[in-house]
Amino acid sequence: PTARILGTPERYVDRGSTINLTCIINFNPNSRTENFWYHDNKVINYDNRDSRVSVITDRGSVTKTILLIHDAHDAATGTYSCVPSPSATATVRIHILNETPAAMQTNKGSGLVGLGPPLPLLVWPLTAVLISTPLTALTSLI
Repeated sequence: PTARILGTPERYVDRGSTINLTCIINFNPNSRTENFWYHDNKVINYDNRDSRVSVITDRGSVTKTILLIHDAHDAATGTYSCVPSPSATATVRIHILNETPAAMQTNKGSGLVGLGPPLPLLVWPLTAVLISTPLTALTSLI
C-alpha cells in the first residue's frame, strides 16, 4: 500500500483549535489491516474516552483515516505519521501557535474593535457594499 496525508507536510495550528489529519491509503490488499497513527514515533492511543484524540476510518478500495486532535496545545507539536503497513508511511509536522487571545485582539491599525488585523484592500469594498445594502436586496441573492 501507499499512504499520503492530505495537505502540506508542515502545518501551523492555533492553540485550542482542532487538528484534522486525513490519510489516504491506496493499494491496500488487505483493507482489514489496522492503520496506526504515531506522534513522534509513539503509537497514539485513541481508545481512551477522555482523550482529546479520535480517529475515523472509512475502509474500501481506498481507505481514508482521519485523526482529530481536539483543543490543540503545546504537547501536540511534533511529527505525525500514518502507518498502514511497515512499507508505507506518510508524515506531517505540526507546530502549535502560541498567540494568546489578548494578543490576537490588539487591532493595531484596523480602527475597528474586535475585528482583528486589517482586512485586505479587496475585502473593504465588498464589506462596504454589504453594510450599505438593504437586507431585502441581500436575501434575493441567496
